[in-house]
Amino acid sequence: MTSSEESSSYYDEIEEEFLVCAEEMFGYKQCQYFKDENEDGDNVLHDHEGKPKRRCHCGEYEESHPRSVESDSAPWDKSFLKLVFPTNAYGTISYGNTRYTEGVSSFVRLANVHDKADILKYLETECDILDGELPNMCIVMADIGDRMQLPEGKLKLLEGYLYNLAITTEIIFISSGLNTPISNLTGRICQRASEFRQAESGYYPDKYRSIGIMPWSKVKSSNVLETKGEVVYTVSEDDESTEQYELCSAYRHFIMVDDGYRRGRVGDEFESYAAGICEAIRASPLEGGWGLPVILVVAGGDYEVFRSVLAYTELGLPVVVIRNNCGAPNALWEFYTLCGESRKNSNHVMKNNSEDIKDFLVKIFFLRENETLLDEMVYICSRIAESWDLIKFVSLKMESDLDIIQSITVETAADVIGAVKLAVKLGRTDLARERLSLVRHLPYAWEMDKLLTDLLLEENVEFIDVLLTFNLSMERYLTIEALQQLYRKSSNNDLLRLCLKVYHIKVKRAEQPKLDGSNGDGANEFNDPPRVKANLCLYHINELLKKLTGKFHSHYYELTREASSDELNERTFQGPFQELFLWAILRQRQKLALFLWRKCEEGVFLAVFASCLSRRIARVIPSHERQRKLQVLANADEFEDLAVTMISSCANVYPNITWTIPTFTKVSWNCADTEWLGLIGRCRRFMGTREMQDYIYFKWTNDVSARTLPVSAGLLFPPLFALSYFSTEKNEAMTREQIEKEGIDDSQIQAYIGDDCYLVEKQLSVKEIIAQTYMSPRAKFMLRFIIYLPFLFFATNTILYEMPRLRYTLSELFLAITLFIQVLDAGFPFVDLARKCGKHHFDFFLSLPFVWLETAIALQLLICLFLRLFLKYNFYLMKSFAAILLLTLYCRLFLFIRASRRLGPALMTLYAMIKVALIFFIIILVILLPSGISQEALLFPSETLFTLDTVYKILFFDFYRLFGELNLERAHGEQEGCPTNDTTVDCPVYNAFVPIILACYMLIANIFLVNFLIAIFNNVIEEVQAEALGRWKYNLLLETEQYACRYILPPPLTLFEMIYHSCKAIFCKQLRSPKTDRATEAKVKSESEEAGKDTEISVGDDEENTNEHLVARELTLSESQEARMQANQAVLNLALIETQKAEQEAERQMEMTRVTKLQQIVEDVLNEAEDSLAALTVPEETVKPEPSTRGLPVKKDEDEEAPPSVEEVQQLLVEFEKQVQALVSLMDRRLWEFIKRSEHTSGENII
Repeated sequence: MTSSEESSSYYDEIEEEFLVCAEEMFGYKQCQYFKDENEDGDNVLHDHEGKPKRRCHCGEYEESHPRSVESDSAPWDKSFLKLVFPTNAYGTISYGNTRYTEGVSSFVRLANVHDKADILKYLETECDILDGELPNMCIVMADIGDRMQLPEGKLKLLEGYLYNLAITTEIIFISSGLNTPISNLTGRICQRASEFRQAESGYYPDKYRSIGIMPWSKVKSSNVLETKGEVVYTVSEDDESTEQYELCSAYRHFIMVDDGYRRGRVGDEFESYAAGICEAIRASPLEGGWGLPVILVVAGGDYEVFRSVLAYTELGLPVVVIRNNCGAPNALWEFYTLCGESRKNSNHVMKNNSEDIKDFLVKIFFLRENETLLDEMVYICSRIAESWDLIKFVSLKMESDLDIIQSITVETAADVIGAVKLAVKLGRTDLARERLSLVRHLPYAWEMDKLLTDLLLEENVEFIDVLLTFNLSMERYLTIEALQQLYRKSSNNDLLRLCLKVYHIKVKRAEQPKLDGSNGDGANEFNDPPRVKANLCLYHINELLKKLTGKFHSHYYELTREASSDELNERTFQGPFQELFLWAILRQRQKLALFLWRKCEEGVFLAVFASCLSRRIARVIPSHERQRKLQVLANADEFEDLAVTMISSCANVYPNITWTIPTFTKVSWNCADTEWLGLIGRCRRFMGTREMQDYIYFKWTNDVSARTLPVSAGLLFPPLFALSYFSTEKNEAMTREQIEKEGIDDSQIQAYIGDDCYLVEKQLSVKEIIAQTYMSPRAKFMLRFIIYLPFLFFATNTILYEMPRLRYTLSELFLAITLFIQVLDAGFPFVDLARKCGKHHFDFFLSLPFVWLETAIALQLLICLFLRLFLKYNFYLMKSFAAILLLTLYCRLFLFIRASRRLGPALMTLYAMIKVALIFFIIILVILLPSGISQEALLFPSETLFTLDTVYKILFFDFYRLFGELNLERAHGEQEGCPTNDTTVDCPVYNAFVPIILACYMLIANIFLVNFLIAIFNNVIEEVQAEALGRWKYNLLLETEQYACRYILPPPLTLFEMIYHSCKAIFCKQLRSPKTDRATEAKVKSESEEAGKDTEISVGDDEENTNEHLVARELTLSESQEARMQANQAVLNLALIETQKAEQEAERQMEMTRVTKLQQIVEDVLNEAEDSLAALTVPEETVKPEPSTRGLPVKKDEDEEAPPSVEEVQQLLVEFEKQVQALVSLMDRRLWEFIKRSEHTSGENII
């Protein structure tokens, strides 16, 4: 069997099932007895030949009536309309010759007695109207013919609004489905929305949701549809019925309600039955409905619309009336204004205003000659008057006037979750807040979890904030499994997938189960690609973060290696916002990350962490995606700015917090602290803040605040530290017993910090000052600099004069030993920084200048020693390497110079200029090489061997010509010792092209390129000087890290300190007493328990293992600073609150400006309307303008009363509409009087 045959058989099976279902569920009605409606002979109809045509009360002609036998003498009754099973009209309608293509609709003919739940079941199972994304609302358009519709301009506004609504939400449109302006409008909206989504996503089925509910009698050429299966719908050209309409080809589903009437006649039960179908759609799923909010929109029509409005309001369905200058909307508004303050008392309204109601009905609908119909409409109005709360009026001047549709649909949604989801689709946080404020308790947890997950994936921070406002528990929501699912659902994020690929983290992938109708290749009937689901786990994220930041290990994430899904669902995070913040940063969702950051604690640390992580992520982005890379770097800069702002705010609240902020970290992540993250993340602006510089200077000087020159003198002559200039205080936490024991005065007690501990200010002794000074990185740096200067002179003298060829000298031996000790001294920071950076940040380690310089010195030392000891015969080579080593030693001075505040920034500028010069040198070579080779070939035509001397001559002469050494005699073939026109190999020969080549070279190189380089240098200096100080501050922290791990004594004295510490470690190690060991163990245990309370979870028997991977941290600061750490988080929270208050104040000011403008506009419009009414009103008129005091006062002063609420503004607008309506009515009456007077005057003239 071929594929086409298989496809045909497949569709035949579907059609057969469809037809069987329709036959079993539905029937239709028809009149059983013919009864001529014109028995008295009046108003007899005739055909085109003039013959009389008999017609039954049901509307069918005698020749087409099912039975032409008349009934008994009894008058015709509705009981003649009998139900017939099964229905004889169902299947699909095709408007062309192609099967199952665009323009195919389903239809079914059914009686008005069937259960509405069966109709919904038919639409759901046979028409697949709920396939794909579930609909959010149902909009019913009142559609009765094409009379009295909206003007073209308002129809455009209505279409634009509904189209925008259709592309943002899933809507079911319901109307008559006939070829009328309203049905064509809604059908056109559905088609445009389908095309938009198809263009946006590449795939969208043509089964958009549009349902036509119509009377069978209103369908033109309905006899064509009396069949089952596929029908090609055509309308006869000679069918000119004015009471019947063609079907709208833009609709996809037709429900044709057969109440037994024919030929355009409709029973009085159709509207209530159609409204019942919509009421079933609104019913909750537990009641057999779909749970969708339903709203009726009235945009035109004649008096028949009143029946629709009554049917819907009786069922409690809301109605929106778009005011018009004619038709049903205008009549409803007239009736609404006529009721006035008595709207709630319908009996009183009908008793006092029945004649007025008849007057405007006759005026609008021309019902003067039909008293029966007029009485019926009056009765309908009395019933409508009981449901004014369900009817809203809209003056359609702009699309935003129809926002009331959104408000009503959200308000009338069946459940809270559906209402919030609809508000999310509409982007209306105000509607979500209003709906949630009406419920006492939030919905079921799993529903809220699913909604919150969708909002997180969509980065909808406004609605996330709404849910959090109503006490949604993020701690309960974010389990380990929930976070893992978030990573999996976002695993298709290109950036996250790229990071996993670059860092060689393999994630297994598994195909999802096949969907219904899919083939063996995993593609369904719409040729979708097979869906692939990434088995991304949190331990993959753990590995990725470790490689990105260098240090990261979360015990929570590692649990996903072995724990089951049920177990992971029971475990939650203590800091859920921080985990979500990390998830947002990895996805580079900046807006969501900023929102979550404001909800987190430890704002400074997280901001620096995000900046560092974003810069590491930017490194993996390919160079051709420059825009994306710049965006990620911009995100990193934004978080760095937040860190700068936050640390300044913290310092304003509590200045001493700056000593502990750099040591912040997240213990449960087991990652680096703020200081190291800012260092490897190159957060130079953060490191350059005053607060961070105070901290860095504190570490650099070890809290010895004396100036550099006195400290240098004290290092050389320690007794100077006994001077009062070097006096230093320290704060120490002491108990009351220790204070009394040491005899400390009460004036030295700074504060009580709890647990019988006091903060005491103590004066350091001279011994403590000396020890603290010598232990500082600054002292180690200065000692090495002081010793290095005479060492350079000694090395210079040794290499120049103390290195004979045939013997060794003591100077050489001492120089070699000193250099070897110097290499060992540099090895300590070398190893320490390499260990901190690890293999994941080895690029940062290699970017440090001292690494390359110290490595170069070590290699050159080894080469010189090897040549000196084993290759004595090659003395000149050894001497050359020794000279290069001496040059490198002099270059090492730059490592000392860059620590100077004055010379360091200048050195940064020089370094940037050297990098530009190296790039420029490559361009010079492109010009220099061709010029030198051409000149060499023309000047020495007899040369046949390639030697190093040739390369020398090619590069040497043209390179020095850049600096003014032109050597023009060589360009003319002249050389000392060579006669003119000598043709030997070593003598140049004159060639006329050589001066020309040299002139071109000098023009390009000297004039163009050199001046271009000068211009570049100017730009570089301007750019780098602005950042040079910040770079110097950043490098000061590198210097601090480098010298903190060195020995105190400089080389070569370092050797003695090394021996001392080695001996102390081997022979002089003191054993701890058992008491000390027990005290230490108790302290560690208590600290671990406190850390576990803050960062770990305890479930079952795993409580002992939760702190397994945590690294114990000890602050290097004093105990007083440890005490201050207790207040750090509170200070951070206060700073964040101040920031949020500032943002809210700015928003409030903007809102107040908007409200003030609105007040002024309303005041101006009301005053203008009142002036117009006053000018047109005559004394005998009953319509009088309202006093101007009803206008909204403009707020001019902060001391005046608050602006009115939204309800008050709406009430004022309603009153304004009344005044405008009164003005229009008055103008109509004045115009009518003018016309009457004109006619009377013209008649008198004729007489």
